[in-house]
Amino acid sequence: MLDFQHSKEFKCARVQRNYNASDHRPVLIQPRKLLPSARKEENRVKFDTKMIRLRGDKVVNDNSWLRLVTMAYGPLGDPGTMLPGGDAQILVSDQQNAFTETFDTVCQKHKVKEDHRPKARPYYPRKIKALIRVEQRYRAEVEKSKRTGAELKELTVVKLACAQRRLKKAKQEWEIRQKREFYSQVADDFKAHNHKNVWNRLNSQMQRGPSNFSINPVKDKEGVLHYRAEEIVEVMKTHYEDLLTYDPDGCIGDSAFWESKDLGERGSEMHELNMLPSWPELLCCIRASNRNTATGTDGVHINVLKAMVAEESMAQVALENPDWQRPDNVRIDLPEDKLPLVPMTPMGKTFYSLICNVWQTGCIPKQWLSGTHYFMGSET
Repeated sequence: MLDFQHSKEFKCARVQRNYNASDHRPVLIQPRKLLPSARKEENRVKFDTKMIRLRGDKVVNDNSWLRLVTMAYGPLGDPGTMLPGGDAQILVSDQQNAFTETFDTVCQKHKVKEDHRPKARPYYPRKIKALIRVEQRYRAEVEKSKRTGAELKELTVVKLACAQRRLKKAKQEWEIRQKREFYSQVADDFKAHNHKNVWNRLNSQMQRGPSNFSINPVKDKEGVLHYRAEEIVEVMKTHYEDLLTYDPDGCIGDSAFWESKDLGERGSEMHELNMLPSWPELLCCIRASNRNTATGTDGVHINVLKAMVAEESMAQVALENPDWQRPDNVRIDLPEDKLPLVPMTPMGKTFYSLICNVWQTGCIPKQWLSGTHYFMGSET
């Protein structure tokens, strides 16, 4: 204990070893640094639906998309042209990766996509903000006096303590009002039988962690109970594979068995199924999909694709009416028979080229084949 008390009086030691400690006089040893986490955590991102509505036209018509209209994507008039030579799977995957990278860059450029910060500071009212500024001003004066060795005024210390008490009291009152407002909204939703909003509001107050998600255990064909996530996924996978490939007699792949069956007259081959999908057909498929759904592993949001459909309609209207001036905050959705036959926007050209190359080669990008499974509670 005596050595520890006098450790600050000695700067160096007579004898120093490699382990940074002395045999005679105490030496101040540097504390160990906090090592980074061994588990790599992926950065979470979020899409701002409001910014998609406001800047969807800029995202679709950004000049960054024109860089992808190269030989790898084919010329503007032939979106299905592939690069000569090479593995088709690698070429399609490279095209998809380039599309995803450009999509991410353009969305971040126009503030449509941004990093998710769950521990962001709360939005305080103006009164609390003013009290915070006052407290920070007095705190800065006290710290400056301690740092420079100047005489610390007693009035400044009293004002700092008073400002801290007022700020603490104002924060407590504000938190109480926020809780009352929150539970009032929950009660109103419960009275209106809007149980989905009730669940979402209560669920937003929970601290996310591994214990928040309850996974129901399942039994396999042998009756063994599985409760781990990877085991449950494997049991479900095996179950649905057995349902899809159920063939106890082995008749599905037996051509002689089906030749003996009367299946009616043989119809003509439908060569139209192998034709490239038309651009209006793809636009209608995007339009028919649901909004505000979660993105896949490629990170492409459906709302941005719907903004592309709207911009295709606006470009077609501008092409048919050269003197037409585009008004602000007006959106035009053309019917299927009036949609453009070829892509009109830079993003549409690159997207249609990628779809055509996938269709012609039959090679699906790796990111489209993988997915992430999330286990939610039984009531969600």
